[in-house]
Amino acid sequence: LATKKEMDYFYKDGFNGVGIYIPEQWERYIGNVPLEYRGDPLSYFLKEITNGNRELARELALFECSNLHLIPSTEEELGKDLDSVPAMALLESYYFIHNCFIEEGYILKNASSIAHIPTVIVHGMYDLVCIPLNARLLNKALPQSTLHWTVAGHSSLDPENMRKLVSETDALYYKITQAC
Repeated sequence: LATKKEMDYFYKDGFNGVGIYIPEQWERYIGNVPLEYRGDPLSYFLKEITNGNRELARELALFECSNLHLIPSTEEELGKDLDSVPAMALLESYYFIHNCFIEEGYILKNASSIAHIPTVIVHGMYDLVCIPLNARLLNKALPQSTLHWTVAGHSSLDPENMRKLVSETDALYYKITQAC
């Protein structure tokens, strides 16, 4: 939902946020940030990445990627996924610092404009990146939506997320082709 609460939970709040679940990864991430920037670590990452600090871009991407899956990737597996690191880290930090270029609460405040559209929400119960509560809030804001909880993390590549996304896409395809 791109809220400040979500961004702070993952990138700033430490042991009052995602760090309570992933203490080693949090300590590595925040260990890259000088004390004077701890109040806004993502701004520090953006500043450094913009100045060409590829190592810090890799550290930010490593923090994000190490928390995507229900079953964490090994450091070796993560290394293979970090080829596009500087671009991804720059893009994500820039968007997140600017609240994804939408006003606070915009998605829920404006959900009524699409409330008539049947919607499927698939969310991993163990998603450490996006607060699971927000999936429920979106579900409540969209009366025609169906919320599916999966035994998965954040990634669409987690097996249960993938199965549910494919089955829901197949169901939509069937519904559309039958209507034609």
